Amino acid sequence: MLCDGAVDAVVFTIDRVNLGPTVLLSLSGTADDPQPARLADALAGLLDDPPAGGVVVDATGVDFMSTPSLATLMDFCGAARYEKVACVVVASRPVARPLRMIGADVELRRNVGEALAYCDAQAAMRV
Repeated sequence: MLCDGAVDAVVFTIDRVNLGPTVLLSLSGTADDPQPARLADALAGLLDDPPAGGVVVDATGVDFMSTPSLATLMDFCGAARYEKVACVVVASRPVARPLRMIGADVELRRNVGEALAYCDAQAAMRV
């Protein structure tokens, strides 16, 4: 927003929490440029030593996600699937709608509880 020549900073946060064998990555704010690179950096190391319980990306706090950020998220989920690591995206309308519209091959859930249950079920199937 412009106000007397000043520009308000757009905030995008990425927080990581280990929930037992599952990693929860919480995103909030506006995922516009240059956020795809920050998101890729946050996701990059997760598959080097994959969490046994999978990865949950909670994007319910995101109010806008640009196409490059969506592509970064989809690429990560595809790579996780290839490595047989459960990956679930928890999303509200600003993220879920574009993913559904393009037919993204991403596990979507409405809340973190559902996502963790999915990861637990996937981990149990691998045992």
